[in-house]
Amino acid sequence: MQAPTRTGSISYVQDYAVRVPFYHDILDLEKMFHTEALTSFNFGGSDLLVEVDDEKVPSAATVMDRIGLRMNVADARLAADALFAKGVKVDYQVHAWGTVAKFRDSDGNLCAFKDDLSFEKQVAEA
Repeated sequence: MQAPTRTGSISYVQDYAVRVPFYHDILDLEKMFHTEALTSFNFGGSDLLVEVDDEKVPSAATVMDRIGLRMNVADARLAADALFAKGVKVDYQVHAWGTVAKFRDSDGNLCAFKDDLSFEKQVAEA
């Protein structure tokens, strides 16, 4: 298994236009980068990502999944494959902004691997 190179939390939100100013203007968190669906804040040596909730139909699970644990790794596909080999269900997604592999821990909490290079590119381009 790959060790995380960077960690953070993701706050999945319905009203992105309201939530981003709250963290930036009210809590005075420094923006690392910003897109139309994702903003990354410096969160005391970690990252706090505020992201548009990608679930189209709210359910009991999506209400629970407002916060997720994110870990940057060298290769999200390899990390996902390693979990899959251990019997963990993984939702591997490729986006224009990078790749992510979403999965649940043994308590059902949402977790995700993100490719480190694509994250660092987003920060550098900001």
